[in-house]
Parts: sequence; structure tokens; C-alpha cells
Amino acid sequence: MPIAEPFRNYSCTKAAYTRFFDGVPGDCRMVIEARPEGWWYSADLPGERRVVSCLTDPDLGSELRDPKSWYRVLAATQFIAPLLPQGAREIAASVNSAGTATIDPAAGHRWIAAGDCLFCADPLSSRGIVHALRSGILAAYAASDMINGRGELARIRYAMIASQSFADYIPALAAHYAAAARWDTAFWQRRRPRSEQQAASDTHQENMQRSGFRRSLGKGGTG
Repeated sequence: MPIAEPFRNYSCTKAAYTRFFDGVPGDCRMVIEARPEGWWYSADLPGERRVVSCLTDPDLGSELRDPKSWYRVLAATQFIAPLLPQGAREIAASVNSAGTATIDPAAGHRWIAAGDCLFCADPLSSRGIVHALRSGILAAYAASDMINGRGELARIRYAMIASQSFADYIPALAAHYAAAARWDTAFWQRRRPRSEQQAASDTHQENMQRSGFRRSLGKGGTG
């Protein structure tokens, strides 16, 4: 039976606006800071270098491609900006996709997807290494079954496990974002639980109706 060609499904797009710095003494720290525009990440690199990245939605962060805008937004951070000493020197910059993406199917004729090839996790989920190791082990079992003539069963079983893993990941990621959502900005509004989004929408509609009622009162609407 022919196996469909794999394709990427992007369920959550996000961009990482990243810059690398030299001349930064290491302190073995990885720092994450939530901000109105998204969230910031920084970590030590070998050779007294450090990476600093702002992660947000592409339509909200296009101005971060401009160095002046990026440094201006960085300066407003409380914990990330102090990690760069006065003599830090920028040595590279990049813009990369950092959202959630899955592949379908998870396995095909003589191939199996694992790790980031199976699905790319949002960096905030902290699932990258665990997911890579777990899916790698499961992929090895599936590969063994394929070699032993149980290819169809292996593909079906592996796809079911991968699907359940992704289903467990989505609510866990939503909980991470809900815990940090302290701003009423576009980035965080998009990551509210649906019940909160509906409540906020209802409140907005009520406020608009009350505002209209007040205006009608001011115009002698009561007769």
C-alpha cells in the first residue's frame, strides 16, 4: 500500500529574534523572562559567549529585525539586559521559526521520524531533550518491527503513540503560558484559555453596551 508523502503541520507559529554576543563571562545561567511582547531567553555558550533571543509571533515582532528596535525592547527587560556587560560585542544575528510543528505521517516506507523531525516543541515547554530521547527509543522499537516484517503494524502503533504524546503536550504548553500571562497584549491574548478569551470578549461587549447607554442618557434618552 503506498505511503503518503510527509508534510509539516504548523499548529503554532512563533519567531525567535536572536543575537549572539562575545566577551560575556560565563555564569552558568539560563534565564527566561516574560514580557508584554512575548518572552526572552538567554543562556551561556562556550568561549565567553551568550545567546539572547526574543520569541514572539511573526506579525508582532517584524520590527525586531531592526537592531535599534531589538536593543530598545531588550533595554526594557528586567533580568535579560543585565546579563550583557558593557563590553559585550554582537557577533551574529538570526531569525528562526520557534513554534510548534508536527509531521504527518510519523513513519513511512523505510523511514521513521523522531525528535524534532517528529514534532518541534515550543522552547518554553522544556520538552525538547526528553521528547528527543523518548521518541528515539520508540522509533528504534518501530524500526526493529519493520525489519522483522511488521512494518504496517509498526507504523500504525508508532503513529498512535506520537499522536498521544502531542495531545498531552498541547495542554501542558497552554498551562505554561497561562502561568505567565500578566499582560493584556496581543501576544498573551492569543494564548489565553478559550474560556478566558470568551469572558474577556463578553466583558468588552458589556462595557460597550454600558457606554452606549450612558451616551443615550446624556442625550436625554430617558425622556
